Order: sequence, then structure tokens, then C-alpha cells
Amino acid sequence: MMKSIVETLNEQFTVRDLGNIRQYVGLDIEPINGGYRVSQKGKIAQLLKSYKMDQSRGVQSPMLQNFDLNDSNSPLFDQSIYQSLIGSLSYIANWSRPDIAMATNQLARAVKEPRQCHWIAAKHVLRYLKHTLELSLYITPVKDLKVHAYADASFASDQSTRQSTTGLAIFMGGRVEISETTTCGSLDMRVRVFRTQYSL
Repeated sequence: MMKSIVETLNEQFTVRDLGNIRQYVGLDIEPINGGYRVSQKGKIAQLLKSYKMDQSRGVQSPMLQNFDLNDSNSPLFDQSIYQSLIGSLSYIANWSRPDIAMATNQLARAVKEPRQCHWIAAKHVLRYLKHTLELSLYITPVKDLKVHAYADASFASDQSTRQSTTGLAIFMGGRVEISETTTCGSLDMRVRVFRTQYSL
């Protein structure tokens, strides 16, 4: 089937068949056992080097224990540098590393006025990525497209706003379609869009 698609395209355009996919928008893709192993090892290694964290000691958890997001006594930190790192971490979390999604989401709340404590916590995420550099996702084709949804929430966990935090994961055919951690109430629209898209 793929061969016929390439031949049809080649009738209108100049097409080069590069074989099995290996990389895509920063993803490293390896065909294995009828599926694909997806990682961002190269992207993460590049990120570690750009922030001079490639020689740092790795840690086993993405978030500092007892981290206080609202430490007003901590000195302010450079906003552009902090925003750049959080953007890179968000990209990695969304594509291949959902294990850092919660920590990244928490740190993203401080992008308007980052402080030194937030920067230290963000570098802690980098140290975790260094320790878990070899982690990857394994994706296989499936015929069963059943939908499964899971959710959890804290209660008034944000000490400054008293907002609750909701985590949501919707799987379709065993794959994550929506995975998000945010303040309560703002996920409702995403769920409605998902239901409309798949006529649920």
C-alpha cells in the first residue's frame, strides 16, 4: 500500500523514499517488534548541554520534595531564560515524557514572575531527565479503539490561590489522546472537543 502511495505521489511531485521513519520534529523513532520506540534522547541531551547541565548529577524524581511555588522571599530570576527552559520542557513532556508533565505544569505557573526557587526546581527537572535519558515510549498499532479516561484531583493545593489541580488522561486504543494537568475547570473544553471530534 505504501509503495502505491509513493508511486502516485511521484507522478505529480519529485519524491524520495527515505525508508522507515527515524526522526520527526525532534523525536527519535526506532521500529521494534511491530511497533515503534519513541524518545527524545537527542533533544534532551542538547537541552542539558545548552544549560550546562550535561555533567550534573542525576536525580530520581522530577520535582523537589516540599517545593514551595509561592516563596515570595526568593529573589527574582531572569524571565526570558526561565520561559525558554519551561517551553523546552513542555515540548518534551507533550511529545515523549509525560512523567515530567506535572512538574513542568507547576513551574509554568511562574513564567510571569519567576524566582530563584523556580529556576532551581526547573534545573532539578533537567537533572531528572539526565538520570532517565534512556526512557522511551513504545507505540504499537491496535485495532481496539475503545476509549478509557482517568482523572484525579487535589483539593485547594495551591497555597496562594486555594485552587485545586486536576489531572486527566484519555486513552483511545491504548494511546493517550489527551493528557493534561491544570487548575480545575479549564479541562472541560478540551474534553468537549474530544467528544465532538470522535462523536462520543
